[in-house]
Amino acid sequence: MIHLPDMALINANDRPHWSKRHKITAAIRADTATLARQAKVPRLTRARIVYVMQPKARTRIFDPSNWSLSAKAAVDGLADAGVFEDDNAAVVTGVDPRAGERQNGANIRMSLVVIDQGEENEGA
Repeated sequence: MIHLPDMALINANDRPHWSKRHKITAAIRADTATLARQAKVPRLTRARIVYVMQPKARTRIFDPSNWSLSAKAAVDGLADAGVFEDDNAAVVTGVDPRAGERQNGANIRMSLVVIDQGEENEGA
């Protein structure tokens, strides 16, 4: 499991300026790559990613799938870190949202669960 820091994320319902969206996407991607390398996540030939969104304590209505753009940036970061060669559908079999526990951070938080989906991964 990789826990991203308390940082800005992209909600599909928001419409930020493209330059702001690009900066947020780049930060998510870079931070995920760094954290994956630090955690020594092994190279996988097939994987499923579950992204867990921890909303702020005062959030009333919550739809974790709204952060799919942030999850895509994080999956790209995993590829940048060498966890898998590419994030195409043959390699990443799914990117699934889940709601996590409410927390007292300044921003909503995201964690990634990387699930090995291939026995050919053994020894790779």
